[in-house]
This record gives sequence, C-alpha cells and structure tokens, in this order.
Amino acid sequence: MIILNKDKPQKNEYIFLDELEQIKSLNKKKVILTKNLWIEKKQILKEKKINVGVQINSDESLDEITEDLQFFSLIQFNFLTFKDGRPFSIAKTLRKKLNFEKEIRASGHILPDQYIFL
Repeated sequence: MIILNKDKPQKNEYIFLDELEQIKSLNKKKVILTKNLWIEKKQILKEKKINVGVQINSDESLDEITEDLQFFSLIQFNFLTFKDGRPFSIAKTLRKKLNFEKEIRASGHILPDQYIFL
C-alpha cells in the first residue's frame, strides 16, 4: 500500500491483521486490526506493548469503539466504494468532537480527485 502524507510517499510501518493468532508470531510492533477483531480481543490487546491501529469500513460506525480511542495510534477508513463519503464525515467528527489527534488514513476505493478532501 502506498502511503501519502501531504503528497509525499511515506513508509508504511503497520501490518494489517485480521486474525489474532497472527499477532503471536509477529516481531512487528505496529498493527492494524479490523474493528470486530479489536472489539472481540481488546482486553488481550490492551496488555500487549504494540501500537494498535483499527480499520473501520465505510459502512461501519465508531459507536462501539469511541471509548477506546486512546488505545489507537491510527484509525484507517476503508472506502468500500468511491461513492461512499461517510468516512469523510466520521473523520471530521474524530478530529473536532472526539479530539483524536493521532494518524487517520484512508484506504480502499478512492479516486484521485478525492485526495484533496483527505
């Protein structure tokens, strides 16, 4: 995955995991998990010394993880279709109302002319 930060490529230090078993065999200290995996295993994950990012699909809400925001070093919004702009609104809520100051990423189906809004 190419990471752009202010139009400059950036090295991706995170690895995406969709199964908790993968964490045990990792030396990597930065992971992105699905929202459901976080909800299911958050007690175990809170004890580990890793930087946890969570991926939210564009058809999901933040409601179930709002109280856990302090545990995330990154939130990644996965656009399921380029027509779905809900992650833009959710990201704005994260910054303005929930005071999330850490990294926010976009992934999935994004058109080049949407970059300005990211």
